[in-house]
Amino acid sequence: MTYQQASSNVEEGNRPMVVIAGWMGAKEKQLKPYLSFYHNKNIDTLSFAVGPKHVLFPSEAKKQMESVLGYISDPEKSGIKTPSCIIFHHFSVGGFLYGLILLLLKDSNRFTNVSAIIRAQIFDSPPDYKSIPKGIARSMGIEGIAENIIELSARIYLKLSENYAGVLHRASSDAFHRNSIPAPSLWFYSKADPVARIEDCVTVIEKWKSRGTIVQECVWEDTPHIQHARYDPKRYFGTLEKFLKDHKIIA
Repeated sequence: MTYQQASSNVEEGNRPMVVIAGWMGAKEKQLKPYLSFYHNKNIDTLSFAVGPKHVLFPSEAKKQMESVLGYISDPEKSGIKTPSCIIFHHFSVGGFLYGLILLLLKDSNRFTNVSAIIRAQIFDSPPDYKSIPKGIARSMGIEGIAENIIELSARIYLKLSENYAGVLHRASSDAFHRNSIPAPSLWFYSKADPVARIEDCVTVIEKWKSRGTIVQECVWEDTPHIQHARYDPKRYFGTLEKFLKDHKIIA
């Protein structure tokens, strides 16, 4: 995890903090456009990314998310500036990680102070449980037959471990679908994305709306998985800024 404060020139007092969960294997330099956006808006950042092992062995991912929540729930111990509120901005596999966060918030009394200050939930191309194998294969950066082999191998592994690793995968997915956090949400996704399929995104969004959660969608026709900001930065960051302003997170 990497914690970075916004510019030292900002006004005194507590600032919002965004927790950025990058896509699988994301490097800090790849997350830089998003980190810079938030720093320029006087928002501190806590960023990280997980690898394939966290998805194949979800207990490892749960430990990672316990560390993240522990870090932000005790600012004095962690050595960070106490946030005025928390924003979650999760990419791709970050949807699965957020489901684990929801499970931890529900099952542990350690993080009640975190639940109380969540002000926004932002997701970029979150795949559902069924798309995990394809997401793992795409994250390897290998195309063609090799990608298909990796996807098939991951699918077989998850099938064989459905009574072990699969239990936590399904629990995370269910928690994500049933999200009990009422904070407004912003979703970025593409109609052409084979990993974060539009029908899966719409299913979750409609469930959240039915529970009274405010959900805003920014949808592209054919942008690749998690590359919407790269292909259309003006719309992506313009929508993000307006969302934060509309919900009075930034002025």
